[in-house]
Amino acid sequence: MTRPLTQREADAMRYATAGLDPAQIALHLDVTTSAVRATLQRAIRKLGGRDLHHAIQIHNQPSPTRR
Repeated sequence: MTRPLTQREADAMRYATAGLDPAQIALHLDVTTSAVRATLQRAIRKLGGRDLHHAIQIHNQPSPTRR
């Protein structure tokens, strides 16, 4: 079971899904690149992903509660 993402983690994942790198994401979120990397790492752990690409796949799966 995955833990819910914070709004910042969800935003970072959305930008990563769009193909932006951490430096580009940092510009959009107005934070440092290292903060983006830490945020993405937390999101990967919460989602149970092996890496960012796997976490993106998990994040983009339809939720069973959404209909």
